[in-house]
Amino acid sequence: MFSFRTMLLPKPILTSVCDPLCDFVESAIHLYLYQRGVYPRCSFSDFSIFGIQIQFCNNPDVKKYIFDCVESLRPRLPLIREIRILLKAPDPCATGASEYLESLALRFERIDEALARKDMLLLQLQEHFATALIRLNLLECTYPPIDVEERWVDEHAFR
Repeated sequence: MFSFRTMLLPKPILTSVCDPLCDFVESAIHLYLYQRGVYPRCSFSDFSIFGIQIQFCNNPDVKKYIFDCVESLRPRLPLIREIRILLKAPDPCATGASEYLESLALRFERIDEALARKDMLLLQLQEHFATALIRLNLLECTYPPIDVEERWVDEHAFR
């Protein structure tokens, strides 16, 4: 499950920044799910974005769910300053009462019109996103995976 908290920026982000920002958020979610062991490693495959290789979930339902969550933000993305990704344990009883395990906060406080004007091709921004994904990838080295039982009754157990 993902939760998005919005805070308005003093100056809205130009809409040209929205595409790489959406790509980054979507990639960060996939990588975070991989690093924290929420789904089995076999359900991920290599994917190249911003010039680096990350792990992307290859289950169509999970990919669509993440894509739809990120796309739902697009209209308000120029105003968002922080996105918090919350992980919930899959509920084996399907009661919906499982607790949040942890969260990842993505802050975009320095992405504004001045940055977009200075970095017209958004290359610097993409390098920053690549660096952030590399740092997120280091979570595997520093944090043990969360303890979630691998109960895969069918492909709809992702939600």
